[in-house]
Amino acid sequence: MLGLIGVLATFAWMVAPAGSQVGSDDIAGTATRGGEPIDEVLVDLFAGTADGERVRWLGSTTTGTDGPGTYRFDTAAFDHDGPCWVVTFVADGLERFENRSRWLNRTVCPEPGQAADGIDAVQIDRSAVGTYTGGVRDVAVPLADVQIDLFTAQADGTRGAWVYATTTDADGDFRLVADPGCYVITYIAPAGRGWVESQSRWLNVPWCATTGFRSTPAKVVIGSSIGPGVLLGQVLDDGLGVADVTADLFDGQRRYVWSQTTDANGWVRFELEQTCYKVTFIAPTGRTFEDSGTGYTDRYPCTRFGQETTMVPAVLTPVEE
Repeated sequence: MLGLIGVLATFAWMVAPAGSQVGSDDIAGTATRGGEPIDEVLVDLFAGTADGERVRWLGSTTTGTDGPGTYRFDTAAFDHDGPCWVVTFVADGLERFENRSRWLNRTVCPEPGQAADGIDAVQIDRSAVGTYTGGVRDVAVPLADVQIDLFTAQADGTRGAWVYATTTDADGDFRLVADPGCYVITYIAPAGRGWVESQSRWLNVPWCATTGFRSTPAKVVIGSSIGPGVLLGQVLDDGLGVADVTADLFDGQRRYVWSQTTDANGWVRFELEQTCYKVTFIAPTGRTFEDSGTGYTDRYPCTRFGQETTMVPAVLTPVEE
């Protein structure tokens, strides 16, 4: 089968011209797009009736097995006395034929001793679906392999059922095809990165697909080059920074992540994903913090991509003289 990206790489029609008869036992044809042969199109053969009903599946092939874009069935190899056969062409992905379906049937009923021709032209009808083209850039540099997910849209515009996913190509571009209706497109930034628009690793974009050759113009989403969030904290004693104080970092589920110690000016610095954390400062031996009255004090900051978040200073209780 053609991959979805291959199918969508060009705005052209896919055509299977009238069937040809090479021998009395052969049903054959060729699939083309824009006049050029195209391979790996699935073609099924069924025992059929004169009114086009498929009675029993007999076999499958793909175009390209008997020459560029060409398929062929040797009917003598199948247990069917005729007189009718049904050839089913299968469109790839979410594309549709002129009958608004992924499947298009053609019936062949040769008279005894005559060629089994008469397969009508088969073509992909792009007016039956909506197309969305987009791209991902980090400033001006295209980003490849960025995941793009397509979801149905619920009445309130939020994401519903997942439909399918694709990734950006080497040029940072992608294309989605869908039946008419409203959707949510989710862009997922690489790990540790975010989007300028959402200040998050995830960016949701609404899209209502309508039928037509080019239903939606291209949209370029600018990737964030602003880096991770920065979390700052300081430990003070009588207004001066205190060095070598331990600060333990925990995630939103209160699981330990890692530790830092304050520098010569009492500052500690974490570079983090955008989310909320817990930071526990541990006072030097024999000392306590003013706000807790103990040797420990906690902070519950939340970070944002590309921004510095400074916690309320942890102030040590003055030493009694």
